[in-house]
Amino acid sequence: MIRKRFLQAMYLGFKCLIGFGFKLFYSKTVTDQAHFLDTKGPLILLGNHPNGMIDPLNIALLSNRMVHFLAKSQLFGTWFTNWFFNTFYCIPVERPDFANGKSVNNEKNFERCDNFLADGGALFIAPEGTSLDVRRILPLKTGAARIALNAESKNDFKLGLKFVASGITYVNQGSFWSGQYIITTAPIGISDYKEMYSNDSVGAFKHLSLRLHEELKSLNIHLENDGFLPNFEKIIRWLYRGIESDPRQFYLQGKSLADKINILDQTSTNGLQVLDPFIGAIDGFQKKWRISEAQVQEVLNDHSLIKVLTFFLLALIGFPFMVAGFILHFLPNFLPWLVEKLAKQHKIYIATTKFMVGFFTYLIYYPLLVKLFINAGYSWYQNLGFIIFTVITGLLFFPYLSILASLKSCFISYLVNQSEKDEIKKQILTLKDLIYK
Repeated sequence: MIRKRFLQAMYLGFKCLIGFGFKLFYSKTVTDQAHFLDTKGPLILLGNHPNGMIDPLNIALLSNRMVHFLAKSQLFGTWFTNWFFNTFYCIPVERPDFANGKSVNNEKNFERCDNFLADGGALFIAPEGTSLDVRRILPLKTGAARIALNAESKNDFKLGLKFVASGITYVNQGSFWSGQYIITTAPIGISDYKEMYSNDSVGAFKHLSLRLHEELKSLNIHLENDGFLPNFEKIIRWLYRGIESDPRQFYLQGKSLADKINILDQTSTNGLQVLDPFIGAIDGFQKKWRISEAQVQEVLNDHSLIKVLTFFLLALIGFPFMVAGFILHFLPNFLPWLVEKLAKQHKIYIATTKFMVGFFTYLIYYPLLVKLFINAGYSWYQNLGFIIFTVITGLLFFPYLSILASLKSCFISYLVNQSEKDEIKKQILTLKDLIYK
């Protein structure tokens, strides 16, 4: 009992700390129907998996349940990680693609899942079975369906086990101070699979997996052609001004855009190549003026002198605070970037690396900073004032960069002649018409 209480306290403590870190890393987080994650009884939580360890943490943070995780057995490879992940809410599962030709046996691991669910637990599973930085749902492995149906079968389908699926859309998944949108569906019961399971268990696994696949597709931007993904990321920002600042609209417009692109790819004689001339023209304009995709619409729109002066004054007034924030937070901000660059990791691990390195660096950095202020011999109110100043300048650093980006867009807008603006606007409208026709 004491051990259980201790682990519960550890879970809640980690949840509070990591939750605070997520609020900073993904400062623009929007959720819909997250209350379904608190569904009572045995529960399997499903989610798409484009962003490494960030995905399951996102779902666990939104749920008031104590969520356990199905994790690849390779994470349990050393004595420490084996102890850590087994102690802190993870159940291993062997994957054929990591078995190096050896036979895979998950009977004991699935039995742990059965017992956990029979006790009314909440288990997170990423049913795609792998993490890829794409905007689509991969074909699902049958593991989630197998675990659910086997657990119900052992209890004569009286458990009342349910699935709850979530879709996570990241605006810029590896970028600090960016946005994300998370939408969750109502619980999905599986009692109607009892007869199918008794007659053909393998068929039941496949049928339920297909149903869950369609559910996850409905919650995510699903772009069939992975090769077109870089252009998709450009187009959604070219077509919709300020879309990065609104994660819900990014999801809604992105889902619609992906659906139209999928149709065009399937029905057009030349596929998506019909879009190449227009993409090339807009891309050339962007590179010529050295602006980001999100700045293209800002540059093409006219800006009043008052707006330009406002951004200029904000940049001027905020400059000392930006410099102070940069200096005072150089180490905890620079270290995650340095580790990520030196590690040369796959894109799916960038956010995880940046977050974890930054998270633990800040946990160490601020106590040391407080100790340094106290040892300097200043009065308590001077120390408190300096600490508050340090926190505020750190929080203002990234918004200040946004102000600089807006000022740059306004300035370049005055440099671009009207005929060039009109031509690029025409290219964007034509591109939109071809996609949405």
